[in-house]
Order: sequence, then C-alpha cells, then structure tokens
Amino acid sequence: MGNGYTKANLPSRWFSDFLSTVPSATGKTLVITGCTSGVGFITARTFLQKGGKVYGLNRPSSRSENAKTELSKIGQYSHVDCDLQDPSSIDGCTRSLLEIGDPIDVLSCNAGIMAIEDVAAPSGYDVQIQTNHFGHFQLIKGVFSLIEKSEQGRIIMHSSLAREGVKLDPKYFTKGSGGNLGGNGASMFRNGARWKRYHQTKLANVVLSKALHDRLVKKNSKVISLCCAPGLASTELQHTTHLNGGFQGYDFIWKFGQSAEDGSMPMIWCCLGEGLESGDFWEPSLYGGGKGPVKKKKKLSKSCLHVPSRDMLWQKSEEAVGKWDL
Repeated sequence: MGNGYTKANLPSRWFSDFLSTVPSATGKTLVITGCTSGVGFITARTFLQKGGKVYGLNRPSSRSENAKTELSKIGQYSHVDCDLQDPSSIDGCTRSLLEIGDPIDVLSCNAGIMAIEDVAAPSGYDVQIQTNHFGHFQLIKGVFSLIEKSEQGRIIMHSSLAREGVKLDPKYFTKGSGGNLGGNGASMFRNGARWKRYHQTKLANVVLSKALHDRLVKKNSKVISLCCAPGLASTELQHTTHLNGGFQGYDFIWKFGQSAEDGSMPMIWCCLGEGLESGDFWEPSLYGGGKGPVKKKKKLSKSCLHVPSRDMLWQKSEEAVGKWDL
C-alpha cells in the first residue's frame, strides 16, 4: 500500500483439515455482524456450506452488496442493514429481525474497527467503543427473545490479543467522551491513544461475555455466552486502520501471523462446535494465541476475569442503550 504497510497474503495452513471437523449447520440460523470480508465473511460462508441460514448485518455499501452476491450463491443468505455506530440503525435492524421472527441459533458479534482516530459516533461515545461494544450490547438486548427461541442459542463476542495489558477504565465508556479520549497517537508498540481505545474495546468484549454468562446462569437460561479471538490474522481490519492513519510500518509482524481463513477457526468453532460450555474462550493454540489450530483457553488474565468490571460495564451499557434486566 505504501507508507510502510503491505497487506499480507498468507497461505492457510490449518483451515482445510479444521473444516472437515466442523459439524453440520442444517436447520440452524446465524446472525452475524461485519461479514463483508475477513473472518466474518469466512464464518458466514462456512455456515452456509454446512447447510445453515445466515443473516448478514452490515452497513449498506458496495462491499455488502458484493458479499450478498457471493454468499447467496452458496446458500440462504440475507442482508439486513445495520450500522453499529448509529443506535437508530441498530433499532431498525432489530425490528427487521423481530418481524422475520426466525429463532437465532447463533448471534456472532464479529464486526469491529481498530485504532481509529479520536472522534465521536452519533451516540456521543468514542467511535471504537460504540462500534465494538455498545452497538453489540444494543443488538444482543434487542434480539435476545429470538435467541431464547433456539434449542441452545449462542452469543459470541469476538475479542483479540489486544485484550491484554490493560484494565477496564470507565472513562472510555462515558457518554460525551467521544473525541476527548487522548488524541491520535498511532504507535502500536508505544501504546498510542488510538490503540489504548482499541485495547479497551477488546477487553470489554471478554468482560461482556463473562457478564452475560453470569446472568444467563443465574436465570437458568439455555442460552450460552462464548468468546473467541482470531490471533494475528491478515484481514481488511488492518487495511482500514492503515487508511485511517493508525497502522504504519508494521509489515514485519506478519511473519508471526496467519491467513484470514485460519483466523476464522475460533469463531466458526464457537458457532458450530460440539461440547461447548457457557463462559468458554477459544483462540489459536500457538505463539501465545497468535496463530495455529483452535483450542479452548484454560486460563484468562486477571483483567479479563475481574468481576467488578462486569458490573461497571453492564451499568455503563445500560446507560447507553437502556435498562436490561437479563
């Protein structure tokens, strides 16, 4: 691309063998955010190939139209407009899904943005916090009744290795803070402000998954809450970040990375794998979660398991989208 960034073209090493182990999706419905490319597209494609039905929740764009064309060739795919930066768009999306009324067997909260500049979303929150966290919380809340209609509904949060090294800070989840959260420092290794905000969102994904798990168990619900991470997978995520000025001069990291197909394995396994339990976290098994065959992580860090953070995040989320007595 220039400016010190080249999108990596990495071969898939594990995906083909993995795919043969994935159970059928026949009779199941997946609702997934952000499936125009990368992990989301591959997850949707795999779910269709395995015989399931998919609703792709994406912003209207040429990319979403192209994804619809390609995925519709494989199986039952439908597009639903959904801009996670805009609460009114999320409301419209949930109304559409409720009108359709199909039970949701899997809700994959996959969409995300990374190291984007310090600006506010229409909601008043930071654009990364809104897209990666609050938008998904609103979506889960809005369609939860459809997830409960499944024999064993699954809610999947998509985190990252960026969950590590920080503590969840309520200032990032405060309305009106968008555009006032540290500026646009873009150094990934010096913890620039763009990356600090991204770290908060990816930790929030894990913490929300645990908070959901707590409430689902207390409710004696058959719905389960799962979380996963793709490792260092080469997708459009890095390209978008680069174009926004947040990913410069890091080509060398791709010698530690893997393809988008290999990076999709944890998400696909959370969608269709057997023997999963609420509260599970799945990610690649090699290089500290950077790449490799998918494996359940036995022990998460203290910041991921910090119980007071669950209560704080739930409270902030309710302040953003309304009370939810799950």
